[in-house]
Amino acid sequence: MKYKDGITVMQHLRAENDTNGNPRRLYVFYNWDERDHYAATIAIYEEGYHGRPKIGREMVELPSVNITNSEYRETKKDAKLRNIYHY
Repeated sequence: MKYKDGITVMQHLRAENDTNGNPRRLYVFYNWDERDHYAATIAIYEEGYHGRPKIGREMVELPSVNITNSEYRETKKDAKLRNIYHY
């Protein structure tokens, strides 16, 4: 998938489940600019019970990363402020 002048890749961020057992997982999409060697976050999708987003099914996936619950909340908050959060 191409986005502007780079290649779009995704990464799965995993935090612990909430107290009700609901998953706290995010898929982060980056646009990798090969020329400038820079990755910009372009979209963040909540995994919920949906699993991998359809948009990322044939995309290069970076290794998954475990994050803390506070990192999960901060990432979602930042994505909402930047209008790149999707549920």
